[in-house]
Amino acid sequence: MVATRELQFREASAVRIILSASATPALAAQIFGKFCDIQPATSAGGVQPLAWKCLGQLRELGRAIPIEIAVTGMMASLTGTFDADTFRALVEIFGRINANNAGELRSALSEPLRQSLRRYLKDGISKVLSDNLFDDSTRSSIQMGIFSRPG
Repeated sequence: MVATRELQFREASAVRIILSASATPALAAQIFGKFCDIQPATSAGGVQPLAWKCLGQLRELGRAIPIEIAVTGMMASLTGTFDADTFRALVEIFGRINANNAGELRSALSEPLRQSLRRYLKDGISKVLSDNLFDDSTRSSIQMGIFSRPG
């Protein structure tokens, strides 16, 4: 539903409240999967405004989920062969977290989960740079999003 139509403010607020209290890693993985499905379409020319709205809704709903649950769910999607679009989606989500809250993000994750995420991000940026993936602007944004905060 949130990936196919614009939610009204009341609907979105209710869903965020429910997610903040009862989300599971499996649900977080589903939201991340939908985000990954829609995000490449927004890079294409002639994208419909609804795609942008749905992407924003998914981003906000994903952020309503407690971080440990959200990252646990996302990490299940990050195994196997490197996928540039999945990597870009993850950076898009975490790259927009307020830098003042970065310490809060680090402290909210268990050490093994934090290290796993960190390893994925560092390996991903190496892959993006070595394989010359994306344009210069996107690569720069990825680097800034990942390395602008200590971790």
